[in-house]
Amino acid sequence: MSAITRRVFPFVLTAALAAAACAAEDPGSMDPDGTASGDGDASADTGDGATTGDETATDGDGGGDGDSGDGGSGDGDGDGDGDTTGTPPDDDPPPAVVRILPLGDSLTLGFGSGTEGTGSEAGYRLRLSNLLAGDGIDFDFVGSNQNGPGALADKDHEGFNGYAVPQVAEVAATAVPAHDPHVVLLMAGTNDQIVFVPPSQPPADAASDMESLIAQIHADAPGAQIVVAQIIPLTFNDEGVREYNSLLPAIVERQQGEGVPVRLVDMYAIGRENLSSDGIHPTAKGYELMADIWYPALLEAIEDL
Repeated sequence: MSAITRRVFPFVLTAALAAAACAAEDPGSMDPDGTASGDGDASADTGDGATTGDETATDGDGGGDGDSGDGGSGDGDGDGDGDTTGTPPDDDPPPAVVRILPLGDSLTLGFGSGTEGTGSEAGYRLRLSNLLAGDGIDFDFVGSNQNGPGALADKDHEGFNGYAVPQVAEVAATAVPAHDPHVVLLMAGTNDQIVFVPPSQPPADAASDMESLIAQIHADAPGAQIVVAQIIPLTFNDEGVREYNSLLPAIVERQQGEGVPVRLVDMYAIGRENLSSDGIHPTAKGYELMADIWYPALLEAIEDL
């Protein structure tokens, strides 16, 4: 698997260094909840490439720097009982190399974006790769499938022609634990709404399966950020597509309430005018628009790692 070597988010690292400098100058600063910081209890978020609590502040008997004798904060704002609470910075840098799992059906594979059967199809992944590289983000697409043109250095993904949501869930059950992604780009449900071929199913059933899939991914990779896409238009059964898409916001909101780091993007926005002649897959321009829709949410996901 390849990774384009570039510097990752210098502005995030700068913010982290600035925060550390401020902490050194004012060890008795207050946490957002009003408790005095400084007991060194804090533990860093863990994940691939993240530090563990062993690398965070060490325990002290009161968290003071010697200026306060009772363990409260040095500026006198503590409660004086020595039970201060330290918190880790919120602006830790992302992993050195961000593992991204493109997961879904033929739209993830990139059907129609190259010559079928030659391994040249990449779909949105080609432009998304260029956007990431252009912003200096080190990344690694992960997955058991490899296809794309020579211009795409990292061809890995988990996209499969004709797969409906339950079949994508079967793929995810193996792929997510195997690749341990930092970010999952999940788009499925189109084949569920192609009513004249199996394995189609009603929009509500497909949406229920999608909710289960989101929860499954989170259980297998608790630290992974999940970006879910509403599906693109179809030239037939638009009613089913719209109904399915309308159910996803509430699903994402419920999962967020359960503590799942998931967000939603609107792929329906590429418009029917950017569908190919088969009425199912995007044109080359349509795939580029898909990348443009993924990208802001992907950046947010990376920043939240």
